[in-house]
Amino acid sequence: MIDVFTTAVKINNLKVPSEYILDKLSNPEVLILDCEYDLPVEEQGFVLKWFFNDLLIYQWISLAPPRFFFHNTIRNHVDMNYTASDHVQHKHRALAITKPDHNMTGTYTCSVGTFQSEDKKSQYMQIIQPEKNFQLKVEEVKDESGDIDFECYAQNVYPEPKLIISIGDTNQTSSGFISQTKLGNDGLWDITTYGRIKQSETVIDPSDVHCLLFIPNTSYSKQKQASQFTNQSSNLSAPTAITLTTITLMLSSMLLNNV
Repeated sequence: MIDVFTTAVKINNLKVPSEYILDKLSNPEVLILDCEYDLPVEEQGFVLKWFFNDLLIYQWISLAPPRFFFHNTIRNHVDMNYTASDHVQHKHRALAITKPDHNMTGTYTCSVGTFQSEDKKSQYMQIIQPEKNFQLKVEEVKDESGDIDFECYAQNVYPEPKLIISIGDTNQTSSGFISQTKLGNDGLWDITTYGRIKQSETVIDPSDVHCLLFIPNTSYSKQKQASQFTNQSSNLSAPTAITLTTITLMLSSMLLNNV
């Protein structure tokens, strides 16, 4: 707003979320990044700018239509007709991003200035693409060994996730289980964690088995709990197509190296 008591341009509130989940149930398809500021009544030459990772993408000068600067990532995703206020010097202050995507993760900066003063604020925004498929399998090996195979996987996640398989309070992922990740051409991640435990070493109750999916440095996490042993097949069905034979050989090699 214009404030007779303000002696210089001041940004009061930069509304850029630190995390944004691409979930239509909890978030709309239009992401509003707003920049609330005070302007001295006597100052002239107002201009507002938005930067993405230090590149100018949007500029608005009072009494003129806003202008978008070419950017491969955000191109065709900014609603130039969006208005945040009816006030002549606040009307086009916000950046309305339609159908945001994970590759729009980055630092957003709002700069507000006049001929006499300027202020700017920045905020890093992590966009999260939730998993499309999240599965946990606990399977008894169909032989006399009585071993138990564990497999947890998730597909199409961003940014790079982690998986932890636990039995009760014991984290198996840090004690011999193997994790593999794969980055797709679309920039999304697949992840698989798997391993085998001998029934003779411990009695496994499937309901005690959990798989935690989480994204480091964010608040995002999901958890799966097994309820019963799933049907054992000839090879595991992880998206990375790792066969049971490969798992057995890898784990056997690990055991021999520890002897």
